[in-house]
Amino acid sequence: MMINRTLKETEVLMESVVRLILKIPENDNGKIRIAYGANSKTGSAPVHNPQDSVCYIHVDPTDDGYGQQHHIKYINGKEIAGDMTEVDEYTEEFTAAFSLYGEDAYDQARKLRDGIYGIAIKEFLWGKHIHPKTGIPAIAQTHEIINTIWVNRCDLTVVFYSKVRIERENAVKNIEKVNIALKNDNKNSLPKEGD
Repeated sequence: MMINRTLKETEVLMESVVRLILKIPENDNGKIRIAYGANSKTGSAPVHNPQDSVCYIHVDPTDDGYGQQHHIKYINGKEIAGDMTEVDEYTEEFTAAFSLYGEDAYDQARKLRDGIYGIAIKEFLWGKHIHPKTGIPAIAQTHEIINTIWVNRCDLTVVFYSKVRIERENAVKNIEKVNIALKNDNKNSLPKEGD
């Protein structure tokens, strides 16, 4: 079983997390935006009304050194006579930055943070082989100027670990023939009879 998620797939997954926690319906495409995401055609998300409740998601691959530990093993191929498959497993780390706008930005950010610790989201993410790292930093409340108007914004950054499993078929060729010869390299061996 391959587990090798693309950046775009990870962004869609984080969008699902926000929808589940904040109870945003699937057909509501205005309250969640991918900021500078893998699936953005223009490189940015469309503008929104600063007073509306909107959540921007930005997923960024990161590395704390844990992901550099690859565990490689070899398993038989699909057929016993076939070549062996190389299995490379490691943990990938990424951050999901959520920027929430609107009058209820802080309350929504808090609901999002607390929901990530909830069992429903943990079970959802476990099924995807993703786990939130313990210790979500405090919500950063800030203000931003949009069209000369101060608007409320709260930022929440969460680090996730994701299991990666890559299978490389036919990586190791089967041994078809082995020649074995026994040699005595011990110079101190006893002489044979008749020597």
